[in-house]
Amino acid sequence: MLIIIDNLIALVKVFLIVGVVLIPICFLWNKFFKDKFFLEKKKHVLRVWLVATIMVFLYDTKMPGYQELALACEESAVYELGDPITVNGYYVDGLYSGRAWRDVIVEKGGDYVEINIDDVKDYREYPEAGIWRIEKQPISSQRCTPFLQKILDRKHPNHPFTKNYCLSAEKVDSPKSEYGYYFDIKRKVLNTKYDSVISSLESRVVNLKNDFILSKSVTYKLLPYKNHGLHYGFSLHCSSTTHNEKKKGYYRSIGEVLSATLIIKENENAKL
Repeated sequence: MLIIIDNLIALVKVFLIVGVVLIPICFLWNKFFKDKFFLEKKKHVLRVWLVATIMVFLYDTKMPGYQELALACEESAVYELGDPITVNGYYVDGLYSGRAWRDVIVEKGGDYVEINIDDVKDYREYPEAGIWRIEKQPISSQRCTPFLQKILDRKHPNHPFTKNYCLSAEKVDSPKSEYGYYFDIKRKVLNTKYDSVISSLESRVVNLKNDFILSKSVTYKLLPYKNHGLHYGFSLHCSSTTHNEKKKGYYRSIGEVLSATLIIKENENAKL
């Protein structure tokens, strides 16, 4: 039902937008060419208006994968936030997990972060795949890890953290953290002609002691013409398919699931 309503709303929007463009063109035509055709034949203006509206609407809403995106968002999109929890660090598993120490420790002042490195090809600085525990150490510590220190010196040479602290890295068998953040992406090709791809993006915060999910977000992203030069980088999200204000926040809320649930405890080190 929501898909039908969405299409009707989209049709009305396109109708109004086309009208805003078409009507001034008609008046300018009459003014400069002294041709009263459009004003005298109002039915022609209306006909052009309707045809243009339908063409733009079909292009906008019938692109490869649009209906699949709208259906997935309507039936499966989720956004559930639990109560915020103050922590000194947490476990991260998923996209960009290898760089999580920058956000958790360097920027927010956390004491540690645990990360899962599935493939060292994605993070060549790590000697091997597995779970790594990254901890903040005093700059004079003997536990400073060289490969992380090189990144700190190269990426954050003037950051207050680099002047006072270093990072240690230790490979562990399993996370010691009480809480973990997971981010998963699954892709499906919908149209081989245009290489249309729809992706499900799921993020969740979990209590690792009992596997209870505290917060969760599931949303979808569509690349209708992935390999088409004129549409390179163009994408649609759940916020593009629904009139429901709550659901419009699904795509933007992916990061909020983490930032709104696990709050890094403020300390003096974070203010340096």
